Amino acid sequence: MSRSKKLERAHIVNLNYLCATPEQYEEWRRVARLSPPPYESWFCTDCTPQYQLEMKEKGWCARPEIKFRRNKDGGIEGYAPSKSSDYIRVGELF
Repeated sequence: MSRSKKLERAHIVNLNYLCATPEQYEEWRRVARLSPPPYESWFCTDCTPQYQLEMKEKGWCARPEIKFRRNKDGGIEGYAPSKSSDYIRVGELF
């Protein structure tokens, strides 16, 4: 196993997402490996605006800065923040 893979594994093992069980996170990783998305994705960008809002209210959201927008197919995508005008606030979706 390469050094970078060992570091990645160590980092993942030490993650503590309060919003999901370790089993839910491992299942997400398994599915993400089987069907990789066409964009850079990780656990928090696969969240939903509604669930993120609920976790923020509980203080359990690991990445509250993740924003959401509609994709070209009309679905909702989560993105790490940037200076893009096409991001919308969670409350603006509903």
